[in-house]
Amino acid sequence: MKIPNVLVLAAWWSGAYIYCQEENDPCWNFRDIPDLPRRHPNYSLSMGEVSLNDQTNFTEAWYGNVHYRLTTEPPLLGRCGSHYPIWRNLNAAASDQKKALMCIMSGDNPCFVEKNVRVKNCSGFEVYQLKQTKVRLSSYCFEPKSSQAAPAFLTKPRITPAVEHVSSTKSQFLFRCEFSRSLTEAFYYETNWFIDGKPFHKFAPMIWNGTYINSTALTETLLLERGKRAGCHVGSAVCPVTVRARNGPDLPPGGHELSVEYFGGIKIHQSYTPIDLHHGEEAHIRIQSLVPFGCGSSVAHSDCKLSISARHFQASNSLTGACKPGVVVAGSCGIPPITAARLSVTMTVMGQVVDVNDNYDDISRFELIVNSDNLPFFENYTIGQVTVRLRNKTSKAERQRCSLQNEPYLHSFGRRWSRSMKNYYGKEGVFTLYKHTTDPIEVQVQTRNCSIVGPGSCTCGLAVRVGKTLFEISRCKTPIWIREYTRCGTEGEEVEVRRTGTNSYQIHLPTGGWIDVTISIDLLNVYFNPSVRDIGNSAGLCGDLSSDHQGHFVKKDGSSTNDIDVHFSSWRIETHSSSLFMHNAINLKTKYTPNRKYCTCDQPENGTAQITCSALTASTICSNIYEFSTVKPAKCSVVGRKKRRALLRAPSRRKREVVRRWTESEAKAYCDNLYSRSATVDVCRDVPGVDVDRSKQECISDIMISGNTIFANMSIDSVRSPCIHEVAVNSTLQKKDPQKPSKPSVLETVLSRSCPGDCTGRGSCHFGKCVCVHDHGGPDCSVDLNRPPDLYSAEDGGHCDLTTSDCEELTVYGEVFTGSRNATCRIKKYKVTGNGVLEDMTMISTETRDEGMSEMVCLIRPHVRRQVLPTSDAGHVVMAYEISVSNTGDIYSNDVAVMVYDSSCVQIDENTKQWTIKEGFCVDQSRCIPKVAAIKDGKCTDHAIKAASDNILLPLWICVGTVSLAAVLCLLIGIIWCRMRQRRKQTYIVDVLRY
Repeated sequence: MKIPNVLVLAAWWSGAYIYCQEENDPCWNFRDIPDLPRRHPNYSLSMGEVSLNDQTNFTEAWYGNVHYRLTTEPPLLGRCGSHYPIWRNLNAAASDQKKALMCIMSGDNPCFVEKNVRVKNCSGFEVYQLKQTKVRLSSYCFEPKSSQAAPAFLTKPRITPAVEHVSSTKSQFLFRCEFSRSLTEAFYYETNWFIDGKPFHKFAPMIWNGTYINSTALTETLLLERGKRAGCHVGSAVCPVTVRARNGPDLPPGGHELSVEYFGGIKIHQSYTPIDLHHGEEAHIRIQSLVPFGCGSSVAHSDCKLSISARHFQASNSLTGACKPGVVVAGSCGIPPITAARLSVTMTVMGQVVDVNDNYDDISRFELIVNSDNLPFFENYTIGQVTVRLRNKTSKAERQRCSLQNEPYLHSFGRRWSRSMKNYYGKEGVFTLYKHTTDPIEVQVQTRNCSIVGPGSCTCGLAVRVGKTLFEISRCKTPIWIREYTRCGTEGEEVEVRRTGTNSYQIHLPTGGWIDVTISIDLLNVYFNPSVRDIGNSAGLCGDLSSDHQGHFVKKDGSSTNDIDVHFSSWRIETHSSSLFMHNAINLKTKYTPNRKYCTCDQPENGTAQITCSALTASTICSNIYEFSTVKPAKCSVVGRKKRRALLRAPSRRKREVVRRWTESEAKAYCDNLYSRSATVDVCRDVPGVDVDRSKQECISDIMISGNTIFANMSIDSVRSPCIHEVAVNSTLQKKDPQKPSKPSVLETVLSRSCPGDCTGRGSCHFGKCVCVHDHGGPDCSVDLNRPPDLYSAEDGGHCDLTTSDCEELTVYGEVFTGSRNATCRIKKYKVTGNGVLEDMTMISTETRDEGMSEMVCLIRPHVRRQVLPTSDAGHVVMAYEISVSNTGDIYSNDVAVMVYDSSCVQIDENTKQWTIKEGFCVDQSRCIPKVAAIKDGKCTDHAIKAASDNILLPLWICVGTVSLAAVLCLLIGIIWCRMRQRRKQTYIVDVLRY
């Protein structure tokens, strides 16, 4: 039977009408009540928990739940998950039967604000059209419809972190919510996790079983899926948790207590902010990961690491100009990594030592960042900032100076100068002048008897060791001054040596102290300037820079004495193994440990990090009032001390001042005249820390003991050195008098009128530099330019070995070099025949590089040495150079000879200069070539050279051939494989078509 179309249409319209009615009916279309467990009238906010806020975080709509209704009794203030609960008042009539009267609590008034909401009965439950409230931090309250009371059971959970291995190369951490369950009732338990005070995840109510704790754990996977990382929201990832008991999964929950908040990240344990730090002091900050981690079951805990870098942001600086001391990080900008086995590490920071006495008070900040590629939870995690307040504290080190001046006068820390050492110190020996008690830093001096009239000694050598770096300047066993500077460590710069003149040096130590060295023709003066890091950490002849031993000398065993001879005896070096003057590269490499290094870790606002790491980074040099050149250390080599070996037997050819006996009145008259004419004495007399009378007394005593005036001229240096030091570090002396702006500052006056040796009366002083008369030169105008220099030897006794050097620079030693721009080297080049005859002389003049008053480097241009010679000529095996030097470019010294050859196959008789070639070698252009073909008359033939070249290239050709053959085989295998696949495919298609 066919149904009429009219009936079909009517049925369709009826269904559509019913469906639309249901869509618009709130009993069919209502929303779940958000945060329902927290809206219970018994729910109270815990400390730190974020309140519900239906004023802003609520959308107008119909809401309902078949098991819950609006609370009809006024709850206590602070319940229902907010500060101001909203409840339904049944005792007052609403304006409409389809509306409910709502009351907002405040203080003691249970109905401070009234409002109406629409209500609809839905056959057993109600739904409510709720809107945003008018009061901030208020919330609607809901209670269960069931008359069964919520359990009275209450427990405070605790969070326990753990790690579980997912695979051999992957692990995940998790937080377990552990609590004490009821032993008498079988409750359903509901675990709710919070992050940053807001609900994060709620587990459905479950009956207790053995897997409940693990089933309700907050896992790393869940956190990552929801976009949470370590320290989210700027390091405030706190994870409290609650556990509520129910009599059934849909029955009202009982009360709850929040656990103690747990920080889900890495914590900086900084006891106070900011950290107060004086320069030279260290502070230690503990950094701890509160989240355990792992890298899989096959990776050891010690190998699973989180690297942390520190970026330094300088917040402020009270010092102006280029010199800005800051805070540095010990070790590196990467704090020791946190490992799965060690979740806590220490970051050490130190205030840079500055060599000026300015007052400053600055803030420095370090941002700590995790670098992790294999642990995604910690990826791009900024831990936080470490704030350090840096202040200066230099009072105990100001104007504290230790000096050893010739004929040696010791001025130790905190004690007047002493010269009563002649009974003991007149002997030759090596002494410890200064030693740092915690850092590997030591300064030794060597003396020799230099008085003919009576007992007296000269300081002839200085050796400074910092870690695995050694600087030495000495004339104790050679006719001229030699300088050795070797660095064997790999931790970066440990010391900085500056040459401030032809005969003066500054040696800057990582502690912030430095040594001034002034050299005369025969002797040197040493001035040690300590820093705050030497307070309580210094020993040696200089003494202890502290208040514990004021007025006494401190012996090596730490006891005090007033006897200068006993003091010197205790600091004498008795064994060669302890003497720095006897050390070589092997000792530096194996015997000593490097200095601790520090890093700046500076991070510009718009740029890449500027990281400088070395022991020297611990200090900042601000007193740059000198023009200087930096002395570069030599490579660490076990070859030995070539300079010392070259000069041990060379006699001095310089005449010295005649020695005679002086009376005290004669010596006083000489020194009075010297000091009255000295511009240095005149401008430095009133500078703090300068004692002109003491220096003059030294001048008189020196002349009487030594029998000449050599020491007298150096006594002026004992005035100039502390004077220059004080104006360099004292900012007050660097400022002009505001009442007399046209008058120069004390610094400007001293620099303009004080020159080395007062130019020895043979020149005028202009801004710290001597302008000498036409026939004199040198930094103090003491060198007679009409007399040529005297050369004693060349490097390594006149040998340059092509196996260890390219021999394009040859060093010669002599006296005295002025460092003038006119200085030149004259080089005579010879070919040396096998019987030792010099032939085919050519001569050329080359430029020089000044390395000191006794050392000069002649630059051998490449084409001078690498001249192409016929292979049939034996002269290319050994080359000889006769070198002379000139301070003026026209008056040359005597010649010294240098032999250039390849010692791997050439043997030379030093006396006859005759040479032979080892069996199995031939020589081409001074280079040894292994024998691979016939040798004619002891010379490489063209065939031999070609064969040697072929022999050198043979391994290369073998490698190329092997790689080529492998490539061809791979190509053939690929072609065969492709052909087989194509054939299989064709067979398959045919089979399909047949089927």
